[in-house]
Amino acid sequence: MTQHRLSVDTIRQASGWMARLWADDVSDEDRQAFHAWRLDHPDNESAWQQLTQIQAQFSAVPQHAASRRILMTRRGTSRHRQSITLVPWPDSVS
Repeated sequence: MTQHRLSVDTIRQASGWMARLWADDVSDEDRQAFHAWRLDHPDNESAWQQLTQIQAQFSAVPQHAASRRILMTRRGTSRHRQSITLVPWPDSVS
C-alpha cells in the first residue's frame, strides 16, 4: 500500500495544533477548532496520526538522568542557537 505524501503546510498545521494542545492555557474553543481541523480534510487526520506516532516514539525513550543535559545552551551563543551535547549511556561507556 502506497502512502499519500502530506504537504509541508499540513504537517506544520498538525505541529502547531500539538503545541497549542500542550499549552497551559489551551481552551475548550481551541479543542473544538482542533477537532474541526481534523475533520476538515483526510490529510489533516493523517498528519495528526503520524505526528502522534512520532511523539509516542519519543515518549518511549527511557528517561535517564543524562537526558536532562542533552540540550544545553552554550555560553556566548545567541539565544537562537543551541548546541547539542551527546552524553553516552552508562552501559555503552568502556
